Amino acid sequence: MSSQIPDYLSRAGILPEGKPLFDERYGTKAVADDEIPLPDGLCGSALRGPVWIYASPSDTGTRVTVMVERSPTVNDDLRIPARAVVTYSLP
Repeated sequence: MSSQIPDYLSRAGILPEGKPLFDERYGTKAVADDEIPLPDGLCGSALRGPVWIYASPSDTGTRVTVMVERSPTVNDDLRIPARAVVTYSLP
């Protein structure tokens, strides 16, 4: 959980600096219930919907996916603090 998710997304190169959090060029809205189960193999509290998913392929073929809780009341903001799940796949 963190209130620094926007900063992480920029520093990690997932969301370019100055771009809106919910720019569909960099992410997508997930169809979500009130709780979203974590990916297989992860434990902890489920994410709460709605969720936004950022996906960032790299030059090495590694794909990073960040699922983050979106505010249920403010359309253009994340929950504060937001739970996030960062997953990656190796080529």
